[in-house]
Amino acid sequence: MRTKIPLAILSGLLLYLSWPVGGWTPLLFIGFVPLLWVEHQLYVRRAALYQVFLLAYIAFFTWNFLASWWLHYATVVGALFTVLANAWLMSLVFWLYAFTKRKTKPALALLFLVCAWLAFEKLHLVWEFAWPWLNLGNGFAAHPKWIQWYEYTGTFGGSLWVWWVNTGVFTVLLQFSKTKDKTHLVHGLCFCVLKIGLPIAVSTYRFSHYREATQSARILALQPNWDPYTEKFHQRNVQVVRDLIKLSQPADTGRFDYIVAPETALNKPIDLSAPMGYPSLQLIKDFARQHPQTAFITGAEFQKTYRDAKRLPDDADSFVDGSGGFQHFNSALQIDAQDDLQVYHKSKLVAEVEVIPYRSLTEKILGSRMIDLGGTSTSLAGQKTRSVFKNTANDFIAAPIICFESVFGEFVTDYVKRGANWLCIMTNDGWWRESQGYRQHLAYARLRAIENRRSVARSANTGVSAFISERGIIEKRLDYRTRGSLSGVISIQSRQTFYTTHGDYIARIAVFIAALLFLYALVNAIRSRISI
Repeated sequence: MRTKIPLAILSGLLLYLSWPVGGWTPLLFIGFVPLLWVEHQLYVRRAALYQVFLLAYIAFFTWNFLASWWLHYATVVGALFTVLANAWLMSLVFWLYAFTKRKTKPALALLFLVCAWLAFEKLHLVWEFAWPWLNLGNGFAAHPKWIQWYEYTGTFGGSLWVWWVNTGVFTVLLQFSKTKDKTHLVHGLCFCVLKIGLPIAVSTYRFSHYREATQSARILALQPNWDPYTEKFHQRNVQVVRDLIKLSQPADTGRFDYIVAPETALNKPIDLSAPMGYPSLQLIKDFARQHPQTAFITGAEFQKTYRDAKRLPDDADSFVDGSGGFQHFNSALQIDAQDDLQVYHKSKLVAEVEVIPYRSLTEKILGSRMIDLGGTSTSLAGQKTRSVFKNTANDFIAAPIICFESVFGEFVTDYVKRGANWLCIMTNDGWWRESQGYRQHLAYARLRAIENRRSVARSANTGVSAFISERGIIEKRLDYRTRGSLSGVISIQSRQTFYTTHGDYIARIAVFIAALLFLYALVNAIRSRISI
């Protein structure tokens, strides 16, 4: 057992060292090989399954800890839970693989492992403890030229690619350990290299021949650089709006179709019953009247009050006296000269930070108060469907994507299906200080651009604000911890990609295959017990 720990740690290190941004991405294609080798040795010796789980946990804890340590800047408890729980889930997948391998053929077990891993990644996109940050397909975010085919497969195509190569390398090495045939080894490894090179060649060809939409919009992205710990949430909304308008003044504001400000820029709650009665929103409206071509999009916090406790939604907080309650939202809004207000409430909320997962079940244990992050200390509410913002001065339709939501591939396609012809990402990445966190978040936005062939305009409070092309290239950027505005032109695309239309179909197929194979393994296990 102890002699195998270094190999388990090696797998964790390889996966970490391959991760964007700054890692050497090709290591992803061999990252799982040491752990697969360890599991095989335990399989040959008929070791107990718990040993597989423990060694897998060592590997995945190493990867999760090194890749996600920066979360502690925002929340120590949340970071610890995320690392421990995610490593546990990954190890469970490997335990299920080891179990299946002992009840079926090794080749079928490898197929099960690939499909079970994809099923695990899909789980992280749909349940309330969602944390898809380390889904394998995200690992290519720094190399958009490699993955232009994501417009057909989404990130699950990348995850499948990683496992296709890893299992191939492992199988070749395993065969060599039995036959010592160097010719077969060389041929096998060359085929694995071809598995890497061919998709890259196809993607590079697609990259060089892809033509972006000719219609364009002029965007001004604001980056006020308010420190979220000492400055941002101590300002009044009126003061914030004045600061944002001032920040946009050096540019020729009238030339722009949109001005975009970051997440929770307006951080004092606005009551949804009469939002335009607030001076801050009236200031934006006055600004829009002066610039009738320009729509103003910004992050804001809204509140909806209920005076009847019987009509209180499940995601609302009750008043202390029980007379009613309120919902609190992390939202986006758009105001232009013609339309008073368009609002979207963030749907994908950060577990433990913005929302209590499975609240009715966990609130008894965790309580109703949450960590003070994103300008709120309550469990937020959200809306179940996507909304888009239409600019009445033209045919442009924005997808108002708020922070964490930009990490979810199929989720973002719903904006495009509703007509969005460009992606507007509003975020506040200052919580993570100078770490890989904000860099990775920016890189993941490139994946959404390729999947949907939609340009991205990104406004980040402390950075990095950027414009990203339909091919996933960062055309312009404003560096981290820089105050200013970023002006640029982005393409407006109307067609839908195959992935936009069909979503995570690879994951759904994988879930089906994994379920069948595991059921087959269970039947074999029951038969063996009966025969005994």
